[in-house]
Amino acid sequence: TFRLASIISIVGIIIQSTAMHSYWQVTAGRIITTLALGILANAIPAYLAEISPLSIRGTLVNSYQFSVAVGAILVTAINWGMYQRTDQWAYRLVFVIQLVVPVLYVVGSYFVPESPRWLVGRGSIAEAERELRVLRGETSSELISREIQLIMDAEEENRRQFDASW
Repeated sequence: TFRLASIISIVGIIIQSTAMHSYWQVTAGRIITTLALGILANAIPAYLAEISPLSIRGTLVNSYQFSVAVGAILVTAINWGMYQRTDQWAYRLVFVIQLVVPVLYVVGSYFVPESPRWLVGRGSIAEAERELRVLRGETSSELISREIQLIMDAEEENRRQFDASW
């Protein structure tokens, strides 16, 4: 999901950045980029909630929200810094700078571990344990086994309550 949304974002940014005389091309690029942002705004907090230990779950999700706010401040500063320019780079540079984050997401997506909860839901218990070990680092085998069991119990409860494929 991260990779797909990042690629969608890159396409939207390229559409915006290459607009020469077309307001509608910029608008189409913004719509595509906003679609990708919406996907990421839903996927990232859900992923962080699934992979984080219960004790820091809220902190990690709030850190994501904080990074979005910091990004908005940085974009505002870049826009403000470009206001005296009278050439096309007054707006085009702002579009091009947007490429940094989705390119980092595409590269980083190859190193992001799968969600142990998602793996348990698919029946891949051994793989879920491996990913949980990656996520938890030096945690003891007993704690990993206990957390996997909690995830399995929660998944079973979800199946009982919401007996649906989606």
